[in-house]
Amino acid sequence: MAFLISYLIAVLLLKNDFFNTKNNIRTLIKSTVKPIPNINTSSLISVENELNLISSLSDKSGVTVFGSSELSSLSEFAPQLFIPQKFKLRVNTFGHAFQQSFAIYCQLLARSRFINRSKIVIILSPGWFEEDGTNIEAFLEFVPKNFLINIAKDQDIPLAQKIEIGKYLAKNISDIENPSRIIKYFINLYYYSFFPVLNSFFANKSNDFETIAYSNESFEISNSESLKVVSKHVCWDSIKKSEKNQLMKRCKSNHSYICDSYFQEFLKKKNGEIKKGNFDKIDILHNQEFDDFKVLVKYLHTQKCNVSFVLQPLNPYHFKNLEYFDNFSAQIEDILKKKKMPFLNLFTSNKSKYVPGTLEDIMHFGDYGWIEVNKFILDNYEKK
Repeated sequence: MAFLISYLIAVLLLKNDFFNTKNNIRTLIKSTVKPIPNINTSSLISVENELNLISSLSDKSGVTVFGSSELSSLSEFAPQLFIPQKFKLRVNTFGHAFQQSFAIYCQLLARSRFINRSKIVIILSPGWFEEDGTNIEAFLEFVPKNFLINIAKDQDIPLAQKIEIGKYLAKNISDIENPSRIIKYFINLYYYSFFPVLNSFFANKSNDFETIAYSNESFEISNSESLKVVSKHVCWDSIKKSEKNQLMKRCKSNHSYICDSYFQEFLKKKNGEIKKGNFDKIDILHNQEFDDFKVLVKYLHTQKCNVSFVLQPLNPYHFKNLEYFDNFSAQIEDILKKKKMPFLNLFTSNKSKYVPGTLEDIMHFGDYGWIEVNKFILDNYEKK
């Protein structure tokens, strides 16, 4: 009986316009634009931006950094600016506000055949874990149609992983205006995963999509002399002390080690009162972002990527109840330690352990913080 029902459903679906091959898009996408080394690509809303990410992951001589709003920094110590200038090691950064673990996971999944041994750094924010995972607007921006097609067509990606993407999209379908055919494909994978006999039928519909290719996936200078490491001696303690002192000069209006411009614009009310932050109590056993993080780590480990993580802090002079995140911080460190993935943990809920200057404001790296990150990246990826 179950087989008969599944068969009838399949017949009905074949009449649906979604599976009408006359409506299939058969355009082979190519890009003639050369990828650009040592920049921050904030979003993936163009083929050129997709190419920058693809090239960065494919070029094993450089480092690809994923993160969120901190990557919008204009600091001269931002990794894509400081490291190439001082050490001749290519660094490309990708992301802006709201990029989180599930979006990063899907970006990497789309390039699963090319990321073995890729040097990857992922900057985590405690604020991610206050949210219910990656929001749909960010997902659609950071996981574009071409990436979804690559995932759908990759026969080496287990069906279960594709179904999880469909589950996520189905959960958020009400917020997707005019969902594309590839989004409908993943949603149908999920909806009909409960009918085992239909699994292969829906999985094979990926053949209706054209393979996505790019005309050039490598940096022109990736193999040139200019990217070979020619290290300059850097006295880290000296520049950290200098930048810490510079930050102190820019935060004279408050005792929270927040630069004056940010403090005056966002935290000081007209009546003179000071806005204070409060970190929400979150359940580690029922936290979508934490679950997404574990999926991301497992996948990176399976792909044998050369990956490391940074956990940035929140300003303990501004936020109350940061101790709520202590358990998450410890769990993250334990997970990465078991996978032997390098981890720079800059989070602390203790004011006495917080280093002023690590953040420029309440949650984004200042120059001192970026210097710590740069040293961590070089310690792990610079050729000796």
